[in-house]
Amino acid sequence: MKNQIGQIYGQLTVISFAGHKSFGKQGRQNILWTCLCSCGTEKIISATKLPTTKSCGCLKNCSGIHAPNYQHGYSRRAEYTAYNAAHERCSNPKNPSYNDYGGRGIQFLYSSFDQFITDVGDKPNKHYSLDRKNSNGHYEPGNCQWSDGSTQAKNKRPRFAIENFSDEQMQKECLRRGWTITKQSLPA
Repeated sequence: MKNQIGQIYGQLTVISFAGHKSFGKQGRQNILWTCLCSCGTEKIISATKLPTTKSCGCLKNCSGIHAPNYQHGYSRRAEYTAYNAAHERCSNPKNPSYNDYGGRGIQFLYSSFDQFITDVGDKPNKHYSLDRKNSNGHYEPGNCQWSDGSTQAKNKRPRFAIENFSDEQMQKECLRRGWTITKQSLPA
């Protein structure tokens, strides 16, 4: 018998051994474990079913959602939409905003939605949106927050017309974008 205490399966954490249960004609023994669900419910689950059981049953009952991939209860909320939109801006070159995010090196570094929501928390109200504290930094723990419109306006990176770049700034930006600078491309 492998000790499962402390192991996590979906929303369940194994907290204690719960005995054996006989099954089949030959009277085989199945090991039982007591698990604590993240909703606070304790449930006894057999060792054979433990790897495929995700909760005490609360996920099926929560908000009427029965999808097999339902995990966190946020799939229809603004927080999950913001999480997915930020990920898309950084990783999908077909996204219209990609050049301002992933195209300029901004990365999406949250490993899961759970990590994201633990870091930024629930959206305070509909007037707030996801913001990076350092607008040149990545979407990562410690750099994201919910901000109102005026806070975001103050946190935007400055936009420059091309003629406002110094030669050095222009060269750095071209190198960052992977553009090749030749004598033919430089003004005389």
